[in-house]
Amino acid sequence: MSSPASPSAPAGYPPLRRVGDFLFAWRNLIFSAVTILFLAALPPRPFGGGAAMDRILDLVGVGITVFGQALRMAVIGFAYIKRGGTEGKVDAQRLVTEGFFNHCRNPLYVGNILIVAGLVVVHNNLIAYLLIPLACFGYSAIVCAEEGFLEEKFGEDYRAYCRRVPRWVPRLKGLRATTRSMEFNWVRVLYKEYTTTYSWILGLLAILGYQVMTSPTAPASRAAFFWQLGGVAAALTAAWAVIRYFKKTQRRRRRLREQAAG
Repeated sequence: MSSPASPSAPAGYPPLRRVGDFLFAWRNLIFSAVTILFLAALPPRPFGGGAAMDRILDLVGVGITVFGQALRMAVIGFAYIKRGGTEGKVDAQRLVTEGFFNHCRNPLYVGNILIVAGLVVVHNNLIAYLLIPLACFGYSAIVCAEEGFLEEKFGEDYRAYCRRVPRWVPRLKGLRATTRSMEFNWVRVLYKEYTTTYSWILGLLAILGYQVMTSPTAPASRAAFFWQLGGVAAALTAAWAVIRYFKKTQRRRRRLREQAAG
């Protein structure tokens, strides 16, 4: 597999945009590695001095993460925007302004930050909370790089879009009318989000296992809990593999049809 091309920034680039170009090219590796490093190296801390209060905090964290995932699914279901770029560089064939992008310019990144924040809350180590501002900085840098590219490519159309739509906090006015006017694509959500969902749920299971491992739990109860976690992880992995198989099969069939038509 070829590595992303290193973006070459001309003189006069804002420093944040340079950082954003680099993070955009390596974002999957960097964000995943930093998150795993923080959560694996730092032991989880119980909240409130008791199991009951700790479970409440866990539920709060899971709720935040699920909300972030639900936001990503809603965005992709109503209007998909390709964030992968071309050869590790920011790219866009058209300016996407429909669906949730009519109310927030970066709703997918907001969803990502919420997912990370929820996992950190479940983990509940004070140092691990630094992941939240780090994620905010990283995505702010990427947005700086994307906005610079989009303004250069789409000019006044993009500047008018920026004046109308907030960068981070969604504008809720008219959201119901927007969603009613569009058809939700469940198949696209399934094929685009199965890996993201699988990854954070595995991360959540790992954090819960870490909590039990570092708590004064009876060995028998600990063993039973790990068997349950293993069963859930195995079922998730099987579902991930099935979806991936059908996605690749569909892509292969589409490629064959295009070759036959050409």
